Amino acid sequence: MENYTQFLNRINSIKKLNFLIKDDSVITKESIFSKVNDQNKFRKFYGDTTVFDLNNNEKEKISDIIIQLYNNASECFCERRIIDTLHMTMHDLTSSNFKSEIEDEVKNNFVKLKSVLKETPILEQKIKMKTNFITNFEHVNLALVLCPINEDEYNKLMNIRSIIDKVKKLKYAFTPHVTLAYFNYNGFQVRELKKLLKIVEELNKKEDFEVELDTRKLIYQTFSDMNTYKNVYNLV
Repeated sequence: MENYTQFLNRINSIKKLNFLIKDDSVITKESIFSKVNDQNKFRKFYGDTTVFDLNNNEKEKISDIIIQLYNNASECFCERRIIDTLHMTMHDLTSSNFKSEIEDEVKNNFVKLKSVLKETPILEQKIKMKTNFITNFEHVNLALVLCPINEDEYNKLMNIRSIIDKVKKLKYAFTPHVTLAYFNYNGFQVRELKKLLKIVEELNKKEDFEVELDTRKLIYQTFSDMNTYKNVYNLV
């Protein structure tokens, strides 16, 4: 596991937006096709995850960011996320476009999660985070990166991560974030990219705000697309 300094160094290294450009067009990665169809609507995408639900005030602030992104660079994105679905992913588990492929695995994840939590309960606590910057992930989406305000808060967060790792360990490093928007299925023109870069630059200059994660709102969810999540089980 990264220590706090290593975490900060890695997070700061992804601040700069990075896009694939060919023939005056921005190209999105094929991995977006599993979540978005050629009509720029969310397609069926099934799985399970653990997330921190956010309070209404935090959702409103993040929704305002999304509105500004779409108002200024709508051609860059697919359909808009529903405000009620906004969350910070704690630990993804399983996903597929085909429900039948993962039904058994999802059931096993849930059984194992309850067993792990019985052995190692997650404490009722709050974790103080702050918004950091908006960046793009894997040429698929824009996200608002969140950062624990100090090392103690970071250790609380990573302790939870390590508990859920016992259900299914992930190979990639953890970057706390809220997904703001998925890109246009077909990519977009460089002239639209310039609009996007301009509004992101403006939004990143605005004052950070605090996001308080509450383990009483740490939830195991299933989903059927990127706008449809079902609360199944509270981890605390």
